[in-house]
This record gives sequence, C-alpha cells and structure tokens, in this order.
Amino acid sequence: MNSVQLAAEVAVILLSIFFNISEGCYYKDCKEQYVKVEHVGTCIKLSSNNASWTQARQLCQQENADLVKIVDGRMDQFISYLMNVGPNLYGYWIGCNDIKKEGVFAWLDEDVKIGYSNWQEGEPDQLTTEHCTEKRTQRFNGTWNDLTCTKKRHFICEYTPDCEDGYYGPNCTKKCSRNCAGENNPCSGPGGICQHGCVPGYLGGSCRQRCSIGYYGDGCSKKCSKNCIMCNNVDGKCYYCRFGYYGPQCSKTLEYDSWTLDGPLVAVVLVACVISVSAAFAIGSLVIRARLSGR
Repeated sequence: MNSVQLAAEVAVILLSIFFNISEGCYYKDCKEQYVKVEHVGTCIKLSSNNASWTQARQLCQQENADLVKIVDGRMDQFISYLMNVGPNLYGYWIGCNDIKKEGVFAWLDEDVKIGYSNWQEGEPDQLTTEHCTEKRTQRFNGTWNDLTCTKKRHFICEYTPDCEDGYYGPNCTKKCSRNCAGENNPCSGPGGICQHGCVPGYLGGSCRQRCSIGYYGDGCSKKCSKNCIMCNNVDGKCYYCRFGYYGPQCSKTLEYDSWTLDGPLVAVVLVACVISVSAAFAIGSLVIRARLSGR
C-alpha cells in the first residue's frame, strides 16, 4: 500500500467518524470495502471501475447491493467528501433515473418521484435522451447531472446490512423479544420473528405469547399436573395445588391417618396449635376479668 492509498483510507475513516455519529442504530458492520452511513443505516462503496449505468447496477447486484439511493443532504455531502479523497476525474452513477416514466426521475425501480435532489443548475436538461444520473465531483460541487445511460462512469453501490443479534425493525432500533431462543435473542424481519423459535413457555413468531393456562414447556406442548390449580408456563411447577396434594408438581398426597408430619402438614398442625393457644388465652382472660369484676 503506497502513501496515497494509506492517506485515502485514513481520510475515509475520519470522515466516517465525523459524519456518522451513532444514533442508536444496531446494524452489523459493513463488509470489506464498504463504509457505513450511520444515520441512514446502509453501507456504500465507491467503485473506481468504469461502466454504463446498467452494467454498474449489475456489478452492484453481484455483491447483493444496488446503485445508491441518496436520501438527504447529509448523506449527499458525506459521499461528496468520499469522492474527493482520491484523484477522481469522472462522476459516479447513482440510482436516480427516469427510465420507467419520461421526465419523472425516481430511485431504481420505484415509480414515485424522488424527494431529495441536488441537481446542477439547469439539470436535468435532455429529458428525451438522458435517462440516468451521475453525481459529479467537487469541480461541480458534487451536484447531479442527467446523462445518457450508455456513458462510462464510476459508480456507487449500496446495501442494507443485517441488524445485530437482538435487534430488528427500521434502523435496527427495536429489541427482539427476550423470549427468542438463542444467544442474544436473534430475530429478523419487520415483525421481529425469532430465528430459532421460542424459549420454553412461549409461542408465536415473535415469542411474546405465553402458554395458555394449563400448558407449559417447549412449544407449550406439555400439560400441567392434573392436581395443579395453576402452573408455571416455563417449567410446569405448580403455584397452587388442589386440596390434599402438595409438592412442585402437586404429586404428593397428604396422609391424614398418618402421624408422620412432613411438608405442608407440619404447617397445618402448627397453625392449628397457634389458633388453639390463642383461643385458650382469650377465654382465660375473659374468665379472670369476670371473677375480678364480681368481687
């Protein structure tokens, strides 16, 4: 790596830190040669290869990416600085085009007119022959220009990385359910669907539904003990037992004809003793008061 390349790489890192202050998004890191646009949540790569607009898009798609969609001024300025790190003489293809509908510039395959734009003054001009868009270098202040799609230009690829394990949704800001199975509770998709199913005691794609009363365990497939009034949805331990039963699964019975005191029977006997003593004390107090008042 020569000094120019090294300086360019250092500049890219510094620009990324300066422009892309984290905003609570939890995306995975970008793959090699791509740079994170934190506030948008995508990864971009400026390719110095020359290609037509269609060829450029195909080359991006080979990397599971597509031509970049510039959504706001902050992203546009960040790309402008990246473009100016190296000695780039040509512009870069971006995803903006009016191929689908003449005169209506949209992003890639969309039908809706673009929101943010940064056209050079007087552009777009040749609407009947220039259907694709390049982002120009600093000589033109990074502005956009419509151009014949067969021209050769550099190009900018973009893709959205997966969310870090444990997060999902727009900008990866939503936390997956803690009931998702697997390390860090991985989930995916707009609804936070758990990738490895649910931990015991829960159901549903996002594992937020507890087992119905009377069921527990993996897939809520196990029935609570028939002697349980209610059991834990995870491990099936009984909260309350039917009269005459005790134990974690309410599987033990109270032997009323046995003098052996164990478990809950001890508590029953102790409560009975306390009540008897209290009653005797109360009656004794009343008798003493009656005798004293009769004197």
